[in-house]
Amino acid sequence: MTILGSKEISCSCCGKPFEISLLYSTNNCGQEGTDFHDRALGFQPLHTEAQTCPSCGFSGSAGELKNSRIDEHLKARIHEEIRPRLKDFKEERIPSWIRFEYAARIGRWRGIPIREIGDLYHKAAWCCDDAKEKEQENHYRWKAIEAFEKALRKNEIAKYEVGRYSYLIGENYRRIGDGEKAALWYDRAIEAAGQDPDQEWLVVLSTQQKTDPQEFMTRRG
Repeated sequence: MTILGSKEISCSCCGKPFEISLLYSTNNCGQEGTDFHDRALGFQPLHTEAQTCPSCGFSGSAGELKNSRIDEHLKARIHEEIRPRLKDFKEERIPSWIRFEYAARIGRWRGIPIREIGDLYHKAAWCCDDAKEKEQENHYRWKAIEAFEKALRKNEIAKYEVGRYSYLIGENYRRIGDGEKAALWYDRAIEAAGQDPDQEWLVVLSTQQKTDPQEFMTRRG
């Protein structure tokens, strides 16, 4: 059962109070996508993971919004590049995918690992998938691909995760319609997994998505 709540906090960036959404419990009874988009039944907890201060635009997890140390340079950049975008939403709630996008932008300015930036864009794509916003979904999948490929080039992904991220790049290429590049990355995922028995599932999944792609999969383990 998904149970939501709310709490008022003061923004780490501008100091103004605002209300954040809190997730008290959820379930894992929904379908899992072949892009690892794990769904609950009912409300999707994913949509509460990224929050945005409605006054200044600082975005991230609830903990980041409450406890981060923001230097003056970053405050100025948020004020100049994120805050003006808030007027586009007026009184309506900022969509979850936009909150993830802002968190990714700010994360890049803060110097977080490139893989984590890719993860944020990937979650933005999942949010768009839930909302049937296909054009935006494809945009964020492409941003995730860019970040994941860069992280791999810079050797910023642990060896045991190279296969998984290679697979994700392939799956995102498939979902934006580039089957040729998808196949290349599925092959790289298979190669990275090698003979590791703990990654046999990844070999099976990569082979399936290359030859007979599916949108959903049986939950592992």
